[in-house]
Amino acid sequence: MKKLAKVLVFILVVGLIPAMPVNALEITMSSHEFAASLGPGWNMGNQFDAHSGRDSTGFHWLGGGNYDDSTVTQLETAWVHGSVATQTLIQNVHDSGFRAIRIPVSWNKVAPAPDRTIRPEWMARVREVVEWAYDLDMHVILNSHHDEVTFDFLDSTIENEIAILTRWWEQIAEEFNGFSERLVFAGLNEPRGQQNMWTGGIPETRANINRLNQAFVDTVRASGGNNAERFLIVPTHAASSTPVALNGFVIPNDSANDRILMAVHTYSPFAWAHDGRGTYDGPASIRTDLERVASHSERLGIPVILSEWGSINNGNPENLAQREQHAYDYVSIARSLGMPVFWWDNGQPETAWDAFGLFNRRTGDVVFPTIIDSIMRASGITPTAAPAPAPVPGIPESESDSDSESDTVLTPPVTGTPDGLRLRIQMDSYNIVNIADNSVAETMDVLPMIVDGRTLIPVRFIANALGADVLWDEDEQRVTLESEDNSLSFVIGEAAQGMDVPAQIIDGRTMVPIRFVGEFFGALFTWDEATATIEFII
Repeated sequence: MKKLAKVLVFILVVGLIPAMPVNALEITMSSHEFAASLGPGWNMGNQFDAHSGRDSTGFHWLGGGNYDDSTVTQLETAWVHGSVATQTLIQNVHDSGFRAIRIPVSWNKVAPAPDRTIRPEWMARVREVVEWAYDLDMHVILNSHHDEVTFDFLDSTIENEIAILTRWWEQIAEEFNGFSERLVFAGLNEPRGQQNMWTGGIPETRANINRLNQAFVDTVRASGGNNAERFLIVPTHAASSTPVALNGFVIPNDSANDRILMAVHTYSPFAWAHDGRGTYDGPASIRTDLERVASHSERLGIPVILSEWGSINNGNPENLAQREQHAYDYVSIARSLGMPVFWWDNGQPETAWDAFGLFNRRTGDVVFPTIIDSIMRASGITPTAAPAPAPVPGIPESESDSDSESDTVLTPPVTGTPDGLRLRIQMDSYNIVNIADNSVAETMDVLPMIVDGRTLIPVRFIANALGADVLWDEDEQRVTLESEDNSLSFVIGEAAQGMDVPAQIIDGRTMVPIRFVGEFFGALFTWDEATATIEFII
C-alpha cells in the first residue's frame, strides 16, 4: 500500500461545542422495558475502531507510522475502505427502520501514556456522529471496543488496567454527560484472556473482567449528572454465550437501581453465519443458543442485549435467500425472549469472509433491502421511508430493485481488483494454482490442514504468494513476514491480535492460518464448502 501524505488537521476545540444541560435523569422505565425499546439496532462496525494492538506504532500505511502522526480521517477510514461516516448513512439507517445505533470506538490509540488524555479532535468527531443519530431520536450505544487487546486480565496486570480504563471513561463520561438516557455507555466489547479465549476463559481472567466492569460502572456514576442514572452495558468474558462465560459473569454493584444490561454476541449458527461455511439449516441452533442466554438472564434478573449478530455474504447462489430467512428467524426468536438485536455491519457488503455489510459505506445506500425487510418484519416495524437500494454485488442492476424476489441468485465467486492475481488451494492438493491459466504457482511439501476451523498452510508458501520475505528468530520463536509496504510478526503458539488460531510447528513445518496472514497483506478470500477450496486475490 502507498503511504498517504500527511495532511493538516484543523482541530475542533471541545470547549467550543455548546454544552448540553446536565441534570440527573428521571427514568421511570425498568431495565427490561428499556431493553425492549432498543431494537432493532445496527452496528457501525469498525469505523472508529482501527488499531494495531498493544502499541501505537502499527499504522505504517497511514504515513507517519504511528497514531500521533495520523489524522482523525486516516484513523476513521483505515478499516472501512477509505470511507468516512456520513450523515446520509445515518439517515438511511434510521429510515430503514433501525431504532438504535451502536458506535464501536477504540480509544487507546488516541489516549497516549502517561496521562491518557484523549485527543480532542477525535472526541469531537465521535460526538458529531453520535449527535447525528441522537438528533433522529435514535438510541445510541457508545463503547470501548478493541481497547481490550491492550489488557491481559491477569492478577499481575489488573491494577494498571483498571487505572487505564478508568481514565478513558472519566473523559468519555464527562464529554457525553448532557445526553439523555437514549445514550447508553458500554464498558468493554469482548474482553478476554489468552487462555480459552472464546470458550469462557479461566477463573483469573473472568474475575478480573468482572473487576473492570465494576470499575467502569463506578467511574461513570462518579461523574454525576445524567450519568448517575444512565443505563450501562457490561459484557461476559468475550461477550460469549457459553455456559462458562455466563456462569462467570457477576453483576456490578451499582448506586443506581435497575440500570445494568448484560452484553452477549451470538452469531448462530456460527459456522455459517460468522464463517460463511456450509448452508443455513434452520433456526434450531439459534433457539438453543438464545434460550440458554435468556434462561441465565432470567436467573440474574437483568436484561440481555445481543449487541452483535449477523450473517455474511459468502457468494453461494442460495445465500441471499438463506440470509433473509435467517434474519427473520433470529430476530423473531430474540424478540420472543425479550432480547434486542444489533446487526454487525462492518461496511463490507461484497463477497468476503467478513462481508456483513447491509449498507454501502461510501454512499450510504442500502445494499441488501430484503435482509433489512426480514429484520423489520420480525420486529413488527414499518420503515419510516424506503431508501433506494444500491445494486447488490453480483446482481445486474435491473434485477436488484427493492421488490426483487427473495430467491435472487448471487453470482460472486471472489470480488476484488480486476487485475489481481487469483489463486486456488484445495484441501487435498499440494498445489497453489493460478486460476487464470490453471498453472501451478507453488507446490507445497505438506497438505493444508484445518485446526479449530481455520486452514493452516506452511508459512513459506503463503509468503511467496504474497511477495513477502520470511524471517525467523530462534530465541523468541518469532516469525516475521516483510513486504515492501508492510510487516507482520507473531510468536509460535501465541495468538496475535486478530489471530484466533496461533501459528504452530507441525512435523517440522511452521503452519500459519492462511486467511489471517493473507488478509493482513490485503488479499481477499472465499471458501467453497462443497469442493473444500479456498480462492483468493492478491
